[in-house]
Amino acid sequence: MNGRLVALLKLLVIFSFLAIAAFFTVMTVSGFRQPAAPAEENGNGAASGNGIGSRSPTLLDTLKELESFSVRHLRQIWQLGIPGEVYLAADGGTLYASSSSGAVYCIDAATGAVKWSYNLGGWISAPPVASGGVVYVGSANHFLYALDAQTGALLWFFQAQGEILSTPVESGGVVFFFADNDSIFDLVNRLYALDARSGAQLWAYDTKSWTASPPAVDSGAVFIGGSKSEVKALEKHTGEMLWSRQVDSVVFTSPCVDGNRVLFSTANGWLYSLDAATGEPLWQRNISAFTPTSPLAVGDNLYVSSYQGRLTALSLQNGEPQWFLANAGELADAPGSPSDRLYTFAPGGVITWIESSSGRRRGVLLAPSGFSGTPLIYDGRVFAVSPDNVVRAYVTSDGMPLGSAPFPR
Repeated sequence: MNGRLVALLKLLVIFSFLAIAAFFTVMTVSGFRQPAAPAEENGNGAASGNGIGSRSPTLLDTLKELESFSVRHLRQIWQLGIPGEVYLAADGGTLYASSSSGAVYCIDAATGAVKWSYNLGGWISAPPVASGGVVYVGSANHFLYALDAQTGALLWFFQAQGEILSTPVESGGVVFFFADNDSIFDLVNRLYALDARSGAQLWAYDTKSWTASPPAVDSGAVFIGGSKSEVKALEKHTGEMLWSRQVDSVVFTSPCVDGNRVLFSTANGWLYSLDAATGEPLWQRNISAFTPTSPLAVGDNLYVSSYQGRLTALSLQNGEPQWFLANAGELADAPGSPSDRLYTFAPGGVITWIESSSGRRRGVLLAPSGFSGTPLIYDGRVFAVSPDNVVRAYVTSDGMPLGSAPFPR
């Protein structure tokens, strides 16, 4: 009788240990997801509520989440070594890479074969952009170049007042970009607007509100931030200032335009939504964290990554917090992805798929190499630069495209 009692007690101890271990494993995988923290007052003085409910998730909630969780490995399909620091962009079935060594590459996204390359002769610090059959890229040698996307032939070049440190933006046949004046004592940012076909200058606007981030553009205006703690709207075709709005801190990342709203973050953790036509505040919210990347508007929500790896979702309508996710990583570049999912990444080679409506982690993709910058998730594949400056292309281990639904298990 005593032996059976001892055995039963042992089983109970083992079961308790396994339950505790399972609990901590589940909580680690789920990233200790919490309800949204109380936000500061909005621009209208109204206090915000919590995100997805006021209670913490129970063990049952977390177990249900883990049940649909998928861990998959990425399989490399090609690699290409490029000298220098490398930046990526994609258009159609083609990948474009710029290197700090001064070269631009056109790469077949399916095979990794180099279709053409062009040496600009100057340091490049940002990705190129491809639009309308033309590749635009700026260089530290003060020139903006336009290359034929199919052949790499030089179509035109334009000499600016100084270094071009960010990606150009093409919209409606006009190319917009910033160049500084190479001075650390009296730094002036000049915003240029060029005819996309000829490279002819249409207008320029000077500001001492310096930024290395590209402007945001809609059908009628260009929106710029910068070091002077203000956001401005310029008329798209003339460069005439439409409005200016002073904010609480510097705006180093690009604004985001969504319909009739322009949204942006400041260095000290405030998010603003302004009326794009007038600059009047719609709402503002403090998430108390520096956001190194531009906010992302998808569906009804605005998503923001902070430098601690926290991902926050807010309502586009009123800025109310919807959910936040600790230890989520940084938002990946995923153009064309379904609106029901977000991708984040960690430098060690981890990509996480997050359900955009709820903030639940639904799957993890593990790459065999780390990421030296933001991976590009495009056309069912992952393109990333590893720390040894090698461009690598991945698919899931079973070959299923990342855009498929449900997430591959």
